[in-house]
Amino acid sequence: MGVLSFFGLEQAGDRTWEMIVHERLCTMGGFLFGGAALGAAVAVAEEFAEKPLVWATAQYSSFAHPGERLALKLDERARGSNLVQLGVRGAVGDREVFSVLCALGRRREEIRSTWVRRPLVPPPTDCPPRRRRDGRAPTGVSAIFGEALAIGRQPDELDGTPGDGRSALWVGLPEGLPVCASVLAIVADHVPFGISQALGEPYGGTSLDNTLRIVGLSEAEHVLVEVEIEAVAAGVAHGSARLWSPGGDLLALASQTAAMRRWTSPSASEQRRAITLAASDRNDRSEVRETSGGSIDPSIDRNVGRKTR
Repeated sequence: MGVLSFFGLEQAGDRTWEMIVHERLCTMGGFLFGGAALGAAVAVAEEFAEKPLVWATAQYSSFAHPGERLALKLDERARGSNLVQLGVRGAVGDREVFSVLCALGRRREEIRSTWVRRPLVPPPTDCPPRRRRDGRAPTGVSAIFGEALAIGRQPDELDGTPGDGRSALWVGLPEGLPVCASVLAIVADHVPFGISQALGEPYGGTSLDNTLRIVGLSEAEHVLVEVEIEAVAAGVAHGSARLWSPGGDLLALASQTAAMRRWTSPSASEQRRAITLAASDRNDRSEVRETSGGSIDPSIDRNVGRKTR
């Protein structure tokens, strides 16, 4: 399956692509998954520039829901002999959903080295599926990307004892999808998973941003997401992730800041309240931009687990 087809993207103009938001790209809360939004923006940026991604960052300002038509419009910011810098704005009608800045290309330099090492963990087939806290069947992104717990605790093991801030998941890729920047944008959107692991309490988060930096790509059926929560303060968590191939190649680096959400009983009323609170967060951010000028993380399951946001 091609990446543009996976996202349902079709070109609608010289610098415009459109997609109908599909449930498979949404969270269990019923809105576009933050990593999928970034991934779609990366897909059209690479298509337009005809260059590979180096770096991209997304800011989320509102939600897109299944069935809505999302337009992605590109803006070329700068172009050099090797690198091009673009902006991508995603909107439903006049409502901005996200904005992305990115750089694409490669410089002619053969040196490659890394100073970090992949954690020693069992292969994905030997790791338990990441259990979901509420027993619901996965939907959306959670139903097509599998997860296995490589380092960390299951929801019923969170007893209030803080961790060291480090955790890891194996994430399985849907059959037919290549390891590419757009797919890694989805895989990288797992930093909020680490909040509960760090605190030992049932917490997730609503993404305020997603950043992805590509190191190098290699084919794999699973990607190890090594998460580190670096700080939590004033109801906001800051963390980073390293994405590894099973063979130990560093694929990408990622980071996120998330507004923390304590997990609650999955009653229908509480689910609606969580979505309302997340929407309020994003509305607040819109007001800040006007005056001063993603993704909720729950739990999982599939062959090796499924992500639910």
